[in-house]
Amino acid sequence: MGKVGDDELGEELVLMMNKERVQTRAVKFDDNVKTACSLMKVKFGDDGKMRMEMVKEAAEDSLHSSELNLSVLKEARMFHFNSEALTSPSLQSTLFKAIRLSKKFGGLIFFDLNLPLPLWKSHDETRELSRKQ
Repeated sequence: MGKVGDDELGEELVLMMNKERVQTRAVKFDDNVKTACSLMKVKFGDDGKMRMEMVKEAAEDSLHSSELNLSVLKEARMFHFNSEALTSPSLQSTLFKAIRLSKKFGGLIFFDLNLPLPLWKSHDETRELSRKQ
């Protein structure tokens, strides 16, 4: 379950998954976003440190809870996600809703820690979000 841009890379990713017999019927194609391409704004704070601000998310970070495919969640025996999904604030609510629904439908939740600490603001934020669900 996820989203890709309606672009060449998104089509190639879904084609590759299909060739590997991965079920992709819950993958959304969105022509308003690009696959694997976030737009960032670089800013400098008063302390002179460079900061990055998200202007537009990549397709894979823009799945909304209204786009969750309930029939796929009902059929799935396992809901697998990793900590990288928690680094996108807009994706967190969608992820947590999908987890709740999957539990409700009897699915096993598998959290792959895969913890790339440089993507996180702090160790405390990482621990807090990991414990939420």
